[in-house]
Formats: sequence, structure tokens, C-alpha cells
Amino acid sequence: MICIDGARDLIDFFPVAIQGLESTIEMSFLGYDYYLKHADGDLNILLYTGLKKGEASSYLYSTDFFDWMSNIDLTHIDGEVCISSYFDSYTESGKCVILVEGRGSTSSPLVFEIRKSSDDSVVYSSELNMELSSVEDMFYHKNLTGVVGGTGGVADRSSTPNGLPDNGKNFVFVHGYNVNGSDARGWASEFYKRMYWSGSNAKFHAVSWYGYQTQWTAIHKTPNYHENVINALYTAPYLRTYINSLQGDVVIAGHSLGNMVVSSAIAKYNADVDRDFIIDGAVAMECFNPSQTKVSGMVHSDWDDYYFGQTNDFLFASEWYKLFNNDDARHDLSWRGIFTNMNNTTIYNMYSSGENVLGNIGHDQGNIVASPSYIWGSQEKLKGRMFEPMDWLVGSSVCGWGFNQYSYGAYTNSSGVTGITWYAESPSVAKNINPTNLITKPFFLKSYPDLFSTNSATAKAYAVNNNKALLAQAIPARSFAVGRNAVDSTNIYNNVNMNNYRLTLWPSSRDEDSGWQHSDVKNVSYLYTKDVYDYMVDEGGLE
Repeated sequence: MICIDGARDLIDFFPVAIQGLESTIEMSFLGYDYYLKHADGDLNILLYTGLKKGEASSYLYSTDFFDWMSNIDLTHIDGEVCISSYFDSYTESGKCVILVEGRGSTSSPLVFEIRKSSDDSVVYSSELNMELSSVEDMFYHKNLTGVVGGTGGVADRSSTPNGLPDNGKNFVFVHGYNVNGSDARGWASEFYKRMYWSGSNAKFHAVSWYGYQTQWTAIHKTPNYHENVINALYTAPYLRTYINSLQGDVVIAGHSLGNMVVSSAIAKYNADVDRDFIIDGAVAMECFNPSQTKVSGMVHSDWDDYYFGQTNDFLFASEWYKLFNNDDARHDLSWRGIFTNMNNTTIYNMYSSGENVLGNIGHDQGNIVASPSYIWGSQEKLKGRMFEPMDWLVGSSVCGWGFNQYSYGAYTNSSGVTGITWYAESPSVAKNINPTNLITKPFFLKSYPDLFSTNSATAKAYAVNNNKALLAQAIPARSFAVGRNAVDSTNIYNNVNMNNYRLTLWPSSRDEDSGWQHSDVKNVSYLYTKDVYDYMVDEGGLE
């Protein structure tokens, strides 16, 4: 028995109207039979749809239709199949739409025949010419995995796909973190099909990159997040080169950490992009808004006493850059405002208040171990707090929220007893540290001797040569992720809460109150997420 695999399977079908059915629906009672033929046997058919031509696409977004047809078997055309009972089952005029699914590549036509029952002679025949191929034959692919030393994934596909829509525009999709070469194919194929059914006529380009370094393939987890942030930043100029080689306007969408690649390509390397859809962005709000309010949830609790007046936080690694002039490379060691100059690109922040990965972390969460629902915030709060081998799993062992135990504090407690426990400098003393001293003796964990060298030329050179690694591993963000929040910035044209775009009816496998989660743009079927794709097609001018 062949049946529809589930709601996610619906976008693999296409509707076909059998013309003339209205005038022939009674012929089976008069000694005629109806046949569908396909020479290669590469088609499955859903005959019992009850759809008219004017509502042919409703199977893609009608939950009532899915509930009804999910219990109906598909018919495999192995050469030919008699479908007379199909016509006998529908007496209402106009219900002439069937759904067709390809099983393999073929260029053979689908043939509809009417035959005399008495001698099997053909009295009417009509052909639907078609060419079916793998979905990956329908879009371009650029593999950037190797530009940072990664391997894997499929090769570039640069040949023009045959017979597909081309309105002169380009739509580029960049996947996120923990997506290996095989996963990237799934993300790209799914995204292509959904954009197509939402009406996009733009050329589709999938870009894969090395966002899965250190992945444990057996459990499909990639522990070293910050290493992949570095990869994202280094991949950006190569993405820019690809984008700027395209003819016509470019509309781009990144998912999760893929937005670090995209935003950096635009802001730092002048990628020529007309519109950018930031989906579930694993990027700090302050990157787009340098005046973004700092939040206590992103401060490690051990530093509470050094957050003087909630504003004077000059001891923090995130604020160390303020000690330097704008022309000093150390001034660039901050997430604040790095994506301010977005090259006149119209930015849409596609966030979700239902986030389960980029959630707004609380002050008491993620200070010792990662908090699953707030894993992005935990990664930032555990910078400088983890030591080998735990720094390979989460957080880092450099700078961040660690303390400089060599220059400050003591192993003597308030009673004057010396032991093995280190005690941080008292807030009253720390508050009066000369800022000039912090240039070479930071209050936070002093991890890179050259960065804090008394030779300013050495320190500047180190900051220039290691900017991306330092940002990723050593400098914490002080604001929440854009993927969970609306961003108040002139750089953002519109903030779109995808949680408001989902259908009231959510998949039965999910709690209705769970909201739109981190990868639901792919993981939840098009049946429920169609409105988000419609929005991107409409706002992107991709019709």
C-alpha cells in the first residue's frame, strides 16, 4: 500500500486537471473506461481529491483536506491503470483535479485515454508533456565548506537549470549551525520547494558552508559552537564574491548562524544585496544597534558586584575596546555596531517569541552549565568560564567572564588566612583601578600575552590578525539574540514575529502552546508555515 507520508510530503505533489471531465463523467455508464498511462512507471497518483481547477492548490494549506486525504491510498501507474471508478465516485461537475508525485526522473508524458469497454479501442487520448528530475537539478548550489578547511557536501552546481522560472532576480539561501553536507541538501531542497509553491519565480541559489566543525555524526551534535562562529566570519568574503557575481537583484535569507555569514558579507565586505531576511538569527541585537540596551541576563552572576551603577562596566571584556581610539584594532573587539553599515540593504528580522534555542536567558541561568532552552545565551555567559576539555563542549577558556587571577585578587581571605582558594578583588578596590592599567592588565581573564603586551604595536597587530577568533571566543555579547526579539534599529526595515504567522492549528506532535521554535521554518510542514514563505516572496518581490 502506498500512501502520503505526512503533511510534509504534500509539497512533493503537483496538481493536474483532466480537461473535458465535465462532459465525460457519465460515459463509464455507457460502455467506456478511463485510463492513465505512463511509460516509465515513475508516477504516483492521488485520484480522490474532490478539487476543482479553481481550488487546485488548496491541498498545500488546507488542514481539512490533509485530514481527509491522509487515509487514502495512492495509485502507482506501472504502465497504465484503469481509473473508471474515480469518475463513478464523483458526480458533481468540475472535480477534475488529481495530484501527481514523481518517483524518479522521466520525460515521458502522462496520457489520459477513454476506451470502449467492448473492444478496448481508444476513442479519446490526451497527453501532458512533462519532465521530472531531482529537485536539486532545479537550483544552483555553491559549496563554501572548503574555504575554511572543511570537507564534504556536494559539488557546485553552476549550470542553468532547464525550463525553470527566471524573473531576472536571485534568491540565495544560507543554512545555519550544526548542518553538515547531507543536511544542507535537505535544507536547500525543502526551502526551494516552499519558496516555489509560495510563488517565487526567482533563480534559487543554495550556499553551504562549514558550520559543523567538530560534529559528532553518531548523535548529530556539534559541540564547539564558537569555532563555527569563526568559520562563519571567515566564510563571509567568499559569500560576497559569489553574490556579487550574480546577474540581477539578489534577495537573501539566512537561518540561525548562517546570518553571521550573511550579515558579515554585507556589512564588512559590501555584498550587493537588495533584501535580507534574517530567520532565527543567532546574532546579538547590539550588532545591528550599537545603542542596544545591555541586559543583566547576559552578565555572568560572578560579576554582579563589578557592574557599578549598572552602567559603569569598564572592567568587563565586552567593554575593554572603549579604552582605545577608533583607529586602534583593539577598538574593534566588540560586537556593538559591527553590522551597522548594511550597504543600503533592506533588512527583515524574522524572529520568534516561541524560540527554544535563542531564548532570552535569565540572570540566574547558564552561569555554571548550559541551559538547553537558552543555549545561545549560555554560550556567551560561559566564555572564559570553562577549562579543558569542557571548553570544547560549551563556552570557552579565554577572556570573557573569567577573572585575571595573576594581576588582581589574592589567595588570602578576609581573616588573613592564606589557602588554595582565590578571592577576587573587592568591588570597592576594583572600582578605582586606573583604566590605563587595564590595557595590559585586564580585570578579566588574561589569555593572550601578545594582546595585552606593553608593546602597543605587538598588541595592535595581534588584534588585527586574530579579530574573528577573539570576537567568537573571548568577547561576550551583552544583548539577546535577534532571533528571539524585535530590534529597534534604523538598519531593520521590519521585525516579523513568525510566531504570529503560524496557523492556530499546530502539528498534533507538538504542544499547541509551544510556539514557533528555532528550526520550524523547515521542521514544520509547509501546511502550517506557508504564510511566512508567502511573506518573503511578497516582500522580496520574487513573483
